[in-house]
Amino acid sequence: MTQPYGNLKIAKVLVIGHEPRLQNSESIPEYSFYADYFFSEEPKSGPEKRKYGLAKSLYEYLDWLTSGKYKPEQFYITNLTNRALDRKEDGKTVLINTDYAQEGVFLIRDLAHNNNFDLIFAMSLQPNYWLQLFGACNYDEEFMRMAEPKDLNSDYQPKEKECFKKICGKQFDANGIPLFPILHVKQYSLKGPAFKSYLPDLENCRKLVSKI
Repeated sequence: MTQPYGNLKIAKVLVIGHEPRLQNSESIPEYSFYADYFFSEEPKSGPEKRKYGLAKSLYEYLDWLTSGKYKPEQFYITNLTNRALDRKEDGKTVLINTDYAQEGVFLIRDLAHNNNFDLIFAMSLQPNYWLQLFGACNYDEEFMRMAEPKDLNSDYQPKEKECFKKICGKQFDANGIPLFPILHVKQYSLKGPAFKSYLPDLENCRKLVSKI
């Protein structure tokens, strides 16, 4: 099982991602997003360098979203579920087990309630669907209709495409804490086509975050 990463005594931003094997990876990191690698010396080559690269991208992304308002040590990194998920077909997005998703949402609600976060970032489509379904924040009815899984016994496919556009970069209320759905860090590239298509949404997110 992957562990969250960060120091709750000083953390001001809660970051929620998804277990890496939700898509193509077979790895199970000790800490979410290999976040601990960012605070170590950069490896010279191989898989360790790639892990460092993911962690570096994560903190650069968060720094960009918050316009440098927070130090790296002030982010607390976790997944919707930190349980290892069983891979199915390559290229398919694993559907998070409903029980695991509900368990994860309840843990996140407790985490947010019992600590002093200024805001929450929630990455990707499926985690945001479960967060809204199980009451971690208010919900967008159109998004929930579009993002509902086609088949609970298969991989995750939303009923309608482009549903993440409905919520990305907007502000939701997580029991008094602003929550912002954002793209996954693997899509973070200011020159990347996926990121460019969401750039207006993420720029709106940056403006809203700057007012917090």
